[in-house]
Amino acid sequence: YHFFWKGKMTEICTFVSRGEKEFDEALFNERKKQIEIQDKKEAEAALARSESVYREAIENASGVPYRYFFADGKYDFIGNEIFHLCGLYPDEVSPIIIGEYVKEYIILEPDAPSDINEYWRGFREGKVDKYRVDLRIQTKNGEMKWLNDCSVPIKDEKTGEIIGTQGILQDITQRKIREEQARLQQEQL
Repeated sequence: YHFFWKGKMTEICTFVSRGEKEFDEALFNERKKQIEIQDKKEAEAALARSESVYREAIENASGVPYRYFFADGKYDFIGNEIFHLCGLYPDEVSPIIIGEYVKEYIILEPDAPSDINEYWRGFREGKVDKYRVDLRIQTKNGEMKWLNDCSVPIKDEKTGEIIGTQGILQDITQRKIREEQARLQQEQL
């Protein structure tokens, strides 16, 4: 048997010794199944490569990814590195707990409302496309740190309603220390 391809998944034909083209449905279905399995494996490998790139980039940036759904009030996912940021294990983290550690919010979007509650409400209602804030927190062990929180809304595929948020938290403490040192040096001049 020889296979004739008009495309990856189109027609598989067998040629008999007389040179006539006969369609072999069983052979076609078997080859179609093989191609589907191969395509699925290739797609899974591409997805794994893509996820690896994102994971490495986030880790390289010392970031902690998270995903939070409003309905249940819980983080569906939060990276294990959250412990290094605030001294909490992933299963201890909730917006209420995090809120207890936050001492200061700085809203980074220039056109956003200046009140953090109004900004958050606008984000939840879809009036704000990105949520970007710097947070000064006191960790569980009492250490003061600065974190950057950058997130985007998660929308219900059917209704378009905002049902959650996903983003990344980064420790920016060293950057804030350098900024403060530069500010103090500038004042001395």
